[in-house]
Amino acid sequence: MSETKTCREVPLPYQTLLTAYGGLNRFGEPMFRLVWGWNRMVQRGAVWHDPVRGDIAEYRWMPKYGEDKGNRWILETWLPPEAYGSPWRWEREMVDPESGLLTDGAYPSRGDYECVCILEVEKPATLFCGSGKQLIVTEAMELSMGFIEGAINELRRKQGMSLNKRRQAIVERERQKDLAWESRADAILDNAMPPVWAQQPHSYTGQQHRGKDAMPVNKVVHEGDYRPGGRQVN
Repeated sequence: MSETKTCREVPLPYQTLLTAYGGLNRFGEPMFRLVWGWNRMVQRGAVWHDPVRGDIAEYRWMPKYGEDKGNRWILETWLPPEAYGSPWRWEREMVDPESGLLTDGAYPSRGDYECVCILEVEKPATLFCGSGKQLIVTEAMELSMGFIEGAINELRRKQGMSLNKRRQAIVERERQKDLAWESRADAILDNAMPPVWAQQPHSYTGQQHRGKDAMPVNKVVHEGDYRPGGRQVN
C-alpha cells in the first residue's frame, strides 16, 4: 500500500539548533539540515516509458531517497563540490548511455547535501514471509533533538577516525620518501668515493736508498739555500 504524499516544513527551532551546532559552509549555508522526504527532489536523466507518449529521454524530478522514504524526516550534511570529483569526470561517469543525459543531473558546483540518517524505527510486522520468518517494517519517527544530536556525534566520530587514518597515511608516506632519499644519497656518495686502494699511503721505490744529504720530502727548498754536493750556502 502506497503512502499519501505530503510536504512538511522544518520547524524553525530545529534548524536553528542544527545551524548553531554545525555552523555554516563556505557559501553561508548550514552544514546540517533537516528535510522532509517528499520535499527533497532531484533531477534524474534517463529514458522514461510513458503510456501515452512512449519512451522519452528527459530529466524528471524524483525523490532523492525514494518514494518509500517520502514521509520521513531526513538529516543531511553538506559535502563540498570536491567530494564529487571534477566536472569533466562527473559528465563522463554520470552519462546514461541510452539517453545521453546525466543520470544525477548537473554537476553540483556548490556541493550538495547527503543523508546522515533517516528518522525511522523498525518494528516487527503482523505478517510472516513464506519461510515463516516474521517481517520487519519501518515507521516514521517524530522529530527528536536528542536522536539528531546522537546521529551527528556518531558521524563526527567516524569522520575523526577517517581523518586520523588519513593523517597516519600521510606520515607514513613522508617517512618512506625520507628513506628513499637517504638511500639515493648513500648510493651517490658511494659512487663518488675513490676505491679503497687509492686511499692508502704509498712508498715510492728509491726513497729508502736516498743518501744522508738528500732533502727531506716534507722540507720546503728555497732558491739559493742548497748546492749540489750537500754544502750549505753561508
